[in-house]
Parts: sequence; structure tokens; C-alpha cells
Amino acid sequence: MPNKQSSGVRNTRLPREKESKASAEEVTSDITQKKEKKR
Repeated sequence: MPNKQSSGVRNTRLPREKESKASAEEVTSDITQKKEKKR
């Protein structure tokens, strides 16, 4: 049972990291777009 739990945690951890990176990229792109609009 503990093996399944540890593997489950790893599986959930990887996609979260990918989502966090993607969201960070989106935020940076939004900030750059706002700066361009201000110009």
C-alpha cells in the first residue's frame, strides 16, 4: 500500500510542477503585453 501512495504522490507532483511553470510563463507574457500597451 505505501508503495502505491508514494507513486501517487510522485504522479501528482510532476503535473503540478508543469502547471506552475506554464502559469508562470503566462503571467510573464501578460506582464510584457501590459508594458507594451502602456508604451
